[in-house]
Amino acid sequence: MSRKYTLVSGAFKNLGDFLISEKSKEMIDKFLRPASSLILKRNEDFEPYLSDINDTDAIIICGGPGYNTRFYGGVYPFLKLSDRITVPIIPLGLGWRGYPLYHSERFQFSAESVAAIRRIHKGIANSSTRDEITRQILARYGVANVINTGCPTLFDFDEIEKKTRFRIPSDVEQIAVSMAQKPLLHGQNLRLLESLREAFPKSGVVAVFHRGIDADKYTSKKEGAALRSLVKTVKSHGFEIIDAAYNLDSIKVYNDIDFHVGYRVHAHAYCVSQRVPTFLLWEDGRGQAMSQTLQLPGIRARNETIIDGLPVSTKVKHYLAKGERIIRGEPGPNRSAISQMMQMIHNQIDNGFEMFEHTPQRIDKLFSRLQLFFQSNEKALYS
Repeated sequence: MSRKYTLVSGAFKNLGDFLISEKSKEMIDKFLRPASSLILKRNEDFEPYLSDINDTDAIIICGGPGYNTRFYGGVYPFLKLSDRITVPIIPLGLGWRGYPLYHSERFQFSAESVAAIRRIHKGIANSSTRDEITRQILARYGVANVINTGCPTLFDFDEIEKKTRFRIPSDVEQIAVSMAQKPLLHGQNLRLLESLREAFPKSGVVAVFHRGIDADKYTSKKEGAALRSLVKTVKSHGFEIIDAAYNLDSIKVYNDIDFHVGYRVHAHAYCVSQRVPTFLLWEDGRGQAMSQTLQLPGIRARNETIIDGLPVSTKVKHYLAKGERIIRGEPGPNRSAISQMMQMIHNQIDNGFEMFEHTPQRIDKLFSRLQLFFQSNEKALYS
């Protein structure tokens, strides 16, 4: 019998999302060996495709930060058709949304989302998360058949098979900086570029914009204006710019560098997959979760909120944080982040990038879990 799947993609604009979709399909093709796949964007109207969807063996949700408060109906509108979907729904490499900032213990699903997540997991062997924080969130809601496999973007079959170790550059000739999306971090991002130029005056430094450099239907006019201003300043300082939006081939810029430093989780993940030294600033909790999964250090790009240090319960902090955001806005940039990051980079250069010594073995362990995830679902689907 020919195997067929419906793959749910979140690739709209962001380079990282295109990489997630591509690597998810690569993993599915290797481990489940479908004859064909129906690929749909997560925000599409699934109703016209219901007959085709129900003719496949399963719906596989392909990665991304899908575990949002409004998982049901918001991130995944098609779940409102659950009573008409007759095949299992299998989340692959999903992560939490990254907020409340650095405090996953305060994250809450809507009641409808909790019901949907529990219903999904009753119909499958296991789901897969991209980090341990997400697995713990699901466990808090009583969902136990979950395997932390890491993000699909962490895995390159050739590098795993060859047991490749991380590159140790003898000289730093080329550096890639993945740029922050949030305007409140643009000033900090410029300081990072200038600090790298000062520390490595003979090196090329390229600024990579994963979500593009202007407004469109996926980027607001306000955010687009901030991006244009940042791009103008970066160019005036003599740095090369790469607009990586919509273009998966842009990821290859990270193949020819001595190290990456920046804010984008999937620049970090891709570099790990290629065994390129990489340093991550946590723009939000997604970076924190990635660092924890890889057991690599990272730097908080933003400040804690005032209420984080209060001696009150997690539930009370959840509601106080909402009020603080309304009154004070989002937490601003961590003023020590760039000096901390530069110290980390210099320390690793001086010590032969020793922090990456055991990372390939950690990737192997995650890859074994990924295999277990696919094997358990294959058995449930076809035994």
